[in-house]
Amino acid sequence: MKKHFTQLTLDQVQGPNKLDVFNRFGTEAAPTEFAEIRGAESYPLKGMHFAEARKEIDPNLLNKKFCDYWLDTKGRGDSFCFTYGKLTVEEEFVSEFTNGVRIVVPYEEIKNDIIGTRTVDYGKGPVTIVTFGEYPQEVLPRDFYKNYEAGEVKPIGQSIGVWGIKCERFYDGNEVKFEKTESPVYEYNGQKVMPVSRAIFDNGECRNSWIRISPVEWILDEKTGLCISKDCLLGGLPMSRIGIYLNKSTIQKFLDNVFAYDIDNSIDLDMMIEDVDDYTSVDEKEKSL
Repeated sequence: MKKHFTQLTLDQVQGPNKLDVFNRFGTEAAPTEFAEIRGAESYPLKGMHFAEARKEIDPNLLNKKFCDYWLDTKGRGDSFCFTYGKLTVEEEFVSEFTNGVRIVVPYEEIKNDIIGTRTVDYGKGPVTIVTFGEYPQEVLPRDFYKNYEAGEVKPIGQSIGVWGIKCERFYDGNEVKFEKTESPVYEYNGQKVMPVSRAIFDNGECRNSWIRISPVEWILDEKTGLCISKDCLLGGLPMSRIGIYLNKSTIQKFLDNVFAYDIDNSIDLDMMIEDVDDYTSVDEKEKSL
C-alpha cells in the first residue's frame, strides 16, 4: 500500500484542534543525529524557554535538545511558512533550510507493517508508541571508518536517498546549492549502516559520518488516527525552493518520491511519482528576499 507521508499543520499543534496526544506527550521534537548532520539546527530546551512561554517547567524536557520543525501551513505572506519550536510557532521564509522535518502518516496505512507497540506515561496520561519502518538516525563513533577499511563492513545492494545542503556551501549572491544523492547501505554485525556527508564542514574540510539505520518510533493520536514521528527525521530542506506555494514544496516532493520508498521497502519503485534531481537552487523570488 502506498503510504501518504505529510507534515503537521498549525492547528494540529495549537488551538482548539490541537491533537489530543500532544496534551500527554508535548509538541516539542528532537532532531535525530542524521537530521542534525544534514542541517537541522538544535538547541537545549532549558527553563528560560518555559518561563518565556509562561509554562510550568517539565523536568523530562530539561537539558534535552530540540529543533524547530516545519508546519505545512502557509504564513501571512506567500514567501513565509509556519514552524514550531521553543514552545511556540513562528513564521519563517520558505527558503530557510535549518529546520527539522517531523513526519505524519495515517495509522490505517501502516498498521499491517507495525513491528512493535508500547505504552508510555510521561506523567500526563498514557501515550501509544508504534514502531514502523527504519531510517538513518544515530551517528556511529568517528573511528567506525576503520571497520570499513578493514573489510568488516559489507554492501547489501541497497541505498537511501539523501537530499539537502551540499557538503560545501556554494553561494552565488544569495543562492544556496542543494544536492540529491544516493548513499549505499552496508551491513555490520547484523546492523544496517551508511556513510553520509555532513552538511556543515569542519575546518573547511568535508568528512563523512557513519549512521546507524534503526527502527522509527511514532506517537499515535487515537482521535484522528494519525501517527507522528517522535523525532524530526530530516534536516537541511527548505519548505519550497521551486515555487512559493505549498503544493510545490520541496519537502513534500521528497516525502513522496524518496522518503516513502526508503522507509518502507515494500513500496514498488513503479509507484514513485516523479524524479526530483533537477530542483537545484532557491527559487528566484525567494532568492531576492
